[in-house]
Amino acid sequence: MARCSEGRAAGVAQAPALRSLQSQEEYLLLTVRAVAQDNGWITYHDVDSRGSEKGWPDLAIARAPEVMFVELKSSSGRITKEQQRWIDELTACGVDARVVRYGTLEMAALFADLRKARPAQVAA
Repeated sequence: MARCSEGRAAGVAQAPALRSLQSQEEYLLLTVRAVAQDNGWITYHDVDSRGSEKGWPDLAIARAPEVMFVELKSSSGRITKEQQRWIDELTACGVDARVVRYGTLEMAALFADLRKARPAQVAA
């Protein structure tokens, strides 16, 4: 797994060293939502998923004509079979669905994608 050792080169600040794996996921969720919203995206995160189907991604992000689904993980977090199935099925439908781990190049790539300008034909 690629690590983001030089976040500034990728256009994001270096991820802080957080001790708790739970706090890594919480930091990632809050930061991704903030970057997305600052760049005109809308986001949805189910705060309480009890009773829902297992495996649904943590975050839905949309800004016409794009939508993406993101499963957020700590630096050592493991994806479940159900989560991988949802990612695979959404991807097979032509949707951007990805797993993003804290402190990796995946994280830097997501921030870069969220900061890209909206295509001219749908600019608000």
